[in-house]
Amino acid sequence: MNILIGTGNKHKFQEISIIMKDLKDMNLVYADNIFGITDIIEDGKTYQENALIKAEAYYNLLLNKGYLNSNRNLNFDKKNKINNNHSNINNQENINIDYIVSEDTGLEVKCLNNEPGLYTARYSKINNINNFKNINNNNNYENKNNDEKEAAVTLKNSNSNINIDNINKLLNNMKYKKDCSHDREARFICWACVYSVKNKEYKFFHGELNGFITEKLAGATGFGYDPVFYVPEFNKTLAEVGEEIKNKISHRARAFKKVIDFISSKS
Repeated sequence: MNILIGTGNKHKFQEISIIMKDLKDMNLVYADNIFGITDIIEDGKTYQENALIKAEAYYNLLLNKGYLNSNRNLNFDKKNKINNNHSNINNQENINIDYIVSEDTGLEVKCLNNEPGLYTARYSKINNINNFKNINNNNNYENKNNDEKEAAVTLKNSNSNINIDNINKLLNNMKYKKDCSHDREARFICWACVYSVKNKEYKFFHGELNGFITEKLAGATGFGYDPVFYVPEFNKTLAEVGEEIKNKISHRARAFKKVIDFISSKS
């Protein structure tokens, strides 16, 4: 069984590979190894829509490159979702894909009205997210004057897998939001989409992990926001608990365990 993992993020692929290691007779295919660096425009309004957009995009790439024997395209939005600037594709290998598995994840901080949410991966590059209701953007870091910005959090981190700009923006927006002074509750959310190439069907699976946002970095493993996401059960951040534990308790692990059960039931 060949399963294409629809992500260009090698850290996600590695994490998913570990989570799905117990799925028997399975070969995980890393999308970038087939298509090279591929940009997919994730303009959905929900995590599910973004996960589905990725599944659609990779299906169409497989179809257009002749890797699928079907002439039927997915009956999704026909907008061009792909900007593929890499043409070094190995056409000598016959790739028979059974499932395409994609996902979208987000960090939601309660006192920020669930920011960064859909913009989690590119939070530092977005100014004043207006898509979230009832946000008073005057409290955000971008609207502070230079003196106030000088007193802002400017954490540094040696882990290259951590997007420190995203973390700094998150902590500064929380610093200047009154509600965040007493409520730092947050949750990670993952929605996985499994598309069956044979049956032309897709299904969603959900997982989430509840915790709190710390004021300082802690831990040297993981990626993304892991060093500031505190898990009360372990009294540590995700970056401190270690990969073995993280890959059992994380939002992604919980969603993909359901993916494993679903695919196993179909084989």
